[in-house]
Amino acid sequence: MGSKMGEWAFLIGVLIAIAIGLFAGNLGQNLQGWLVLLLVVLGLIGGLLNVSEKERTPFLVAEAALLITGTAG
Repeated sequence: MGSKMGEWAFLIGVLIAIAIGLFAGNLGQNLQGWLVLLLVVLGLIGGLLNVSEKERTPFLVAEAALLITGTAG
């Protein structure tokens, strides 16, 4: 059950991210804020349910690299 829930959280998150990217100018600030909060919650659910024990260290290294790259530009 947890595996399917993590997969669905990931897929819904991807669809919401695409919608926010395409329609960011047409969404109100309030709605856009709620959608970003929903993405954070779905990301936490997907990360907790989809990352196994042996994948944890490479996942954290990749996440740190993404954060450093995002703040560098």
